[in-house]
Amino acid sequence: MTVDGRWFVLVEESYEGRTDDGGTSWRLGRQEEAGTFEQAREAAVETARTFRPGG
Repeated sequence: MTVDGRWFVLVEESYEGRTDDGGTSWRLGRQEEAGTFEQAREAAVETARTFRPGG
């Protein structure tokens, strides 16, 4: 994701609990700013390897 030329890596995760309409509840599990697209891509790969939900 990019905002005003800045790149971010976001992790969206589901968590226990349901919405009133029976859907899944979601939250932003992690947000990390990266300077360039390449840095964001590297951070995303590392996050995919190491992220532990709910932690």
